[in-house]
Amino acid sequence: TNASVVSVSSTGVVTAKTEGTANIIVSASGHAALVSVKVTPRKVQFTDVPVSAWQASDIQWLADNAISMGNGDGTFGFGKSLNRRDMAIFLYRLAKLNGDASAASFKPSAADYARFSDVKQGSFGATEVLWLASKGVIKGFEDGSFRGDKSLNRQDSAIYLYRFAKVMGDASASSFKPSAADYARFSDVKQGSFGATEILWLTSVGIVKGNTDGTFRGGSNLTREDMAVFLHRTHNHLNK
Repeated sequence: TNASVVSVSSTGVVTAKTEGTANIIVSASGHAALVSVKVTPRKVQFTDVPVSAWQASDIQWLADNAISMGNGDGTFGFGKSLNRRDMAIFLYRLAKLNGDASAASFKPSAADYARFSDVKQGSFGATEVLWLASKGVIKGFEDGSFRGDKSLNRQDSAIYLYRFAKVMGDASASSFKPSAADYARFSDVKQGSFGATEILWLTSVGIVKGNTDGTFRGGSNLTREDMAVFLHRTHNHLNK
């Protein structure tokens, strides 16, 4: 028995201790057999995610890959807006999931902390925010702040995801030039408008799909469940 993975009581009760595989010899009535036991992490199940929600599998994927573990009360925050800090944290974790060594080894320097007036050393999300800033994925505001508590809108989330894909080495993002057909996808994404290239690239590769009325609604806040969908699709695109 691998005692670090499971324990076996004197009465034969097997208790999982950590992730891994253990072999157990089971004896009864003069017979013995070797049984292999595999312990896997318990799936996080959020109390506020409807089973019928079309985003449920994407949310579960985030949890299974430790990108979002939800809130301390067992909720995911379904239906709530996503803030800028949390998006930075999720993108940083997605980079690590995709094997980005620079994310895994990043230690913010004094110069990194000087980027934003409101990202302090040791504060929640600081490493994640500053790694993304060092890669050019996020750039903050003209007054030198990051405003991590500010809700993230759909347009800015598209910009983040586009820049993230480029950092991850996606050639299609780097070379994308929107065509007339691309601009025809949404009634509210006009040629030359802020974020248009980023939004239309995401649409061209199937990461975002807009609304049934033909709009993208870039100024609307991004919900946490839609964030889950976008991140999962981004991961799948990068790993084709």
